[in-house]
Amino acid sequence: MSPSKDRSPEVLCVRDRMEATGLDFCLDCHADAELTCNFIWPSTNVPAWREERWGLFDAFQRRWAAANPDYELGHPYPGGVPPVADLTMGWNWIGNRFPQSLSVLLEQPFKDVSWRKTPETGWSPQRATRLGASFLTALLGVVDQLP
Repeated sequence: MSPSKDRSPEVLCVRDRMEATGLDFCLDCHADAELTCNFIWPSTNVPAWREERWGLFDAFQRRWAAANPDYELGHPYPGGVPPVADLTMGWNWIGNRFPQSLSVLLEQPFKDVSWRKTPETGWSPQRATRLGASFLTALLGVVDQLP
């Protein structure tokens, strides 16, 4: 389904702006009640996926893990990568439409992370804010590798 002025004007506006200016990197943020980690994954199953994006993705996630202990390396895509990408999802549409860019899905837990549990607060708004701030450190570490 495509965005429309009547049904999803904000999505249409953002999509039109991306089409007009281009895009180098996308982080599509979500939360998952079943996860016990902060998990990211690139849009590897879109038709336009380019294998050379793996290097950029790996460099980015390693920098993010170094910048924030709440990002844990080594978690595979939960349940395995779907064989066919859902191109109605933002990160997949962007990864397919802008094949030179890196489009990444971020899933955050609702409760806590598995490797650095904090029983007093669990996964809190403050921890999510720190993870978001550390994203900029990771992005700055790879910005020279973006198209």
